[in-house]
Amino acid sequence: MRLTVASSLFALVALEVTAQDTTDAFSFTSVPTSTAEIQPSVTETATGPISTSSACAQISDLVMNSELQYPSVQAELAYDCLLSVPISSDAATTTIENLLRMVQFQSTLSYLKTPPSGYANDPVDIIQGLQDIQSNIDGGKYQDEFTFETDIAALLGKAHDGHFAFEGMAFNGAFRWRRSRQVALISGSLDGNVPKIWALKDFNNSAATYTPSAVTQIDGQDAVTFLQDEAELSTYHDPDTRWNTMFYLQPSESYGYFTNPRYYPGPTLNITFENGTTHTYINAAVIQDPTAWGYISSGETFYETYIVPSTSNSKFKKRETTRLPTLLEHPRDVSLSKRYVPNAYPEPFIQHSASDVPLAGYFLNHPNVSDLAVLMLQTFNTQSDSDAEEFQMVIQEFLAEAVSRGTKKMIIDVRTNGGGKIFLGYDAFKQFFPSTEPQLQSRYRGHDASNLFGEQISTLQFSSRTGEAYTSPFNYHSYDDKDLKPFSSWTDMYPPVQFNGDNFTDLLRYNLSDPLVTSSARYSIGITVTGYNDRSNFTKAPFSNDDIIIVS
Repeated sequence: MRLTVASSLFALVALEVTAQDTTDAFSFTSVPTSTAEIQPSVTETATGPISTSSACAQISDLVMNSELQYPSVQAELAYDCLLSVPISSDAATTTIENLLRMVQFQSTLSYLKTPPSGYANDPVDIIQGLQDIQSNIDGGKYQDEFTFETDIAALLGKAHDGHFAFEGMAFNGAFRWRRSRQVALISGSLDGNVPKIWALKDFNNSAATYTPSAVTQIDGQDAVTFLQDEAELSTYHDPDTRWNTMFYLQPSESYGYFTNPRYYPGPTLNITFENGTTHTYINAAVIQDPTAWGYISSGETFYETYIVPSTSNSKFKKRETTRLPTLLEHPRDVSLSKRYVPNAYPEPFIQHSASDVPLAGYFLNHPNVSDLAVLMLQTFNTQSDSDAEEFQMVIQEFLAEAVSRGTKKMIIDVRTNGGGKIFLGYDAFKQFFPSTEPQLQSRYRGHDASNLFGEQISTLQFSSRTGEAYTSPFNYHSYDDKDLKPFSSWTDMYPPVQFNGDNFTDLLRYNLSDPLVTSSARYSIGITVTGYNDRSNFTKAPFSNDDIIIVS
């Protein structure tokens, strides 16, 4: 099947993930004063024009002669390879047909098309957009698979929803684009006036005789305008968040999305500085799965390998690529990804032992802030039940220690937290506010398929054979109503209710006392949420509301 949006029977979940780049190794003990430039790490492409028809073969030769885990090539060569990948009109039509079915599960469709007053983003009609792409297919306007997939990705990206993205194998499966880390950017002020755009390397240069120069233009365009336009391509919902993620982010040890663009950035990058100098850098494409290139010699074999790999092909089967497992995570340098907390941070009092769970607690040993604690909470995602249990215990032990020390103030740092498992978020909240019932309420969109699922699944009785379906979002037993009362039937949960010209369920809340919802290792995350069942003895808040600051 050509459909490359990740999905399950019951939900549309499209993952936006960012490939990890291992072409540069570096370390720093404070905010870095230099960055490693990413360059093509295999033999350089021959000078002169690149033949689009042979670009994939050139990449195959380069990759097969490289011993690196993640080699890279010049971005222009990768782009020309992608433009040579043919498109099948029939397969493309099947993709659009399936997407039109799947996007029915996106609950914000009507609000994306007709947003309320004050909505921060431009409206987008996802259904009409997909139909327009189908018209382009019918009219023969697509000459290659990559352009077709890029149009789908750009359309869904306008929803600015990180859980709603298209990860086509031509668009995003073979390469990750990279700009030079020599010009990883920050926004800052040297004198307290309006911030300017700076190259991180220049801004942090502490030499007495060195005067940094701000960035004024990027590829011939005003730097601020360029970054604002590129930030619009991000799937983050909030415009300020999109802007901030373009820059170096110390909490996540990320160089930012400017150096990790989602779309083809062109062959080179031209940076002009306030002092009048201009520097040119070669853009790169990181190879996501080098082993695949042993079977690629042309655009046609790329299509056979990546777009429609045969399940019976013993040479190469479509496999899980080495990607960040959670949604909306900032691209994190692999040379640092095994560090439990950011390298520049002090030694924590306690931290999660898993390398991919950045959770740690600190007590600041300074006379002026001796009564201050900091919880670094960069994720709610864990990979196993034991990791979830440890997540809960790290926070519990940190708060117990804070109380025993007489700590008065708490900072909760959730910068760069890309989300994860919702019940870990509930548990963290309840550990701080045990007497407060979480008020998060939701609805999801109703349509023919969801109604059919709900009607049929809600007739099931729980057993080991039916458990997966029974605990799905389409069983009224999975939720309580807004008053924490159980629904009596599927139609009680889905009358339906109409808003903005669309059908929705009634308001839904999780029953946090139900083991199937929370503590079941098979059907949920394997922990009892604090404040419920055998953890109902947590009743006293460790801090006053007025003594907690959340940094986001």
